[in-house]
Amino acid sequence: SDVHAEADGREQVRDRLIDYYVSMAEAADDCLRALPGMCALEEFTGQDDALAWLDAERSCLTATVQMAADTGRDWAAASLPLLLAQYLARRRRFDDLLATTTISLNAARRHGDQEGEGDALNNLGGALLEVHRFEEAIIACQDAAAIFQETGDRRGEGDALNNLGLALRAVRRLDEATHPRAEIGEDRTGVWTA
Repeated sequence: SDVHAEADGREQVRDRLIDYYVSMAEAADDCLRALPGMCALEEFTGQDDALAWLDAERSCLTATVQMAADTGRDWAAASLPLLLAQYLARRRRFDDLLATTTISLNAARRHGDQEGEGDALNNLGGALLEVHRFEEAIIACQDAAAIFQETGDRRGEGDALNNLGLALRAVRRLDEATHPRAEIGEDRTGVWTA
């Protein structure tokens, strides 16, 4: 029927939009992570070009994260915020970073994606640290480190422990900050969600 065709058409447009934003955000993120002058992608001429695109599209990108979550597209709801995290932190848009990363975390959990969950928790911990929500940051970082320890991701675990040490130092828990690994228990408890 016409109603079904129209609904199918809307879903296809949504899929194309999400695919476009994920692929462009991935290229922009690669460009931001590249050494100066080493961004040789067809999408962007360099870091300034990637930043200009991200600045222009930021509100659409964050809205797309929410739309992906609302329409059951967990892969995009989980991955797009991870691709935006460095940009949002660089621009100090911690409101957007917290909102999109929380969506990413919940989508990764629904999807059973441990790696994505660890990455989201680590980004969340870093954002919470920046907005001085230290106790929540400590929990997010502990949970991220525990996941990375479980999955054998040494680099992720190191990043999470680094963030954890910074959060513990901020609340003057200096003994724990010098030995943050001791704070990572075998079982994960008290996971922060918005």
